[in-house]
Amino acid sequence: MSHPLYRFAVLCFCLGMAAARTQAAAQQSARDTVAARVPFERELSAGRKPNVPGLEPYRVFETEWGWVVVDDSAKAGPVIATMRAGINRFERIFGKPVGRGVFTVAKEMPQETKDSLLKSAGSQWSWVLEDLPPVGKKRIYEFDFTRHELTHSWMRAAYPNEKAGPWFDEMAASLIQTRMDLNADSLLGLDPNYVEKYFVPLDTLFAMDNPVNAVLNEGRELAYVLAIYAQFCSMGDFFIQHSLDPTIFRSLAEHFERGGQIADWLRTSGPQYSMPTTVAELEQEWRWWLVHNPKADRPKATTP
Repeated sequence: MSHPLYRFAVLCFCLGMAAARTQAAAQQSARDTVAARVPFERELSAGRKPNVPGLEPYRVFETEWGWVVVDDSAKAGPVIATMRAGINRFERIFGKPVGRGVFTVAKEMPQETKDSLLKSAGSQWSWVLEDLPPVGKKRIYEFDFTRHELTHSWMRAAYPNEKAGPWFDEMAASLIQTRMDLNADSLLGLDPNYVEKYFVPLDTLFAMDNPVNAVLNEGRELAYVLAIYAQFCSMGDFFIQHSLDPTIFRSLAEHFERGGQIADWLRTSGPQYSMPTTVAELEQEWRWWLVHNPKADRPKATTP
């Protein structure tokens, strides 16, 4: 008969392997969901449009993830393209589908029409933009803004009970935006004095009800507001680069949806993702990463 300690070790190993296979299967399932959804778009004819009062002047396009409603059909293509890229990226990183949605780009649409449209679509998320910005850099930035803001809706749809706090929601939005203006590579090699002056300590950030509003309410200069978003952006990329596993965010989101906090996750799941195991260690390693170029020290993760 084998020794009890040996049997216990074998049992632990088998349980660990089973958990790893379960996690890998779940992550692969999420990737398969995205891959299986065939992209398409078609304009609905007058007879097929939703029966919503006030919708008659607008053009409605059906897509694989829901409806796009515009007051000019020329706007549909750019909106669908940026939304498709954002949703596919979100679902690959966070591992859950966002469900059906409605994205509206239309001037002066009555609120009653907006509300009825959302109900008619059976949507889990929506976003309304009155118009596209002018062509040029501002337009690219606007799509950054749109995708950033929509990520908040996607997070609520995919993880309705996530309670980590605003910092995680903002970090998610920074991951999904195209980041034409906040490119993570430009955050590497920062002046340590800049980081010390503008970046909020992580234990403080994790406890804030609304980090951006907190900075604004303190009457800080614009540089502090921009730094907050740069901090969220850098944190997301740090998690990816340090773990070399973009699916780390699914693990975080599921942990937070169960009511856990970041300190708990670092302690219990940090080692699995090669992450620090305390908030203090996370702070130290993240700040070091900001002021040094990590590309010379470790391979670059492939971001979905």
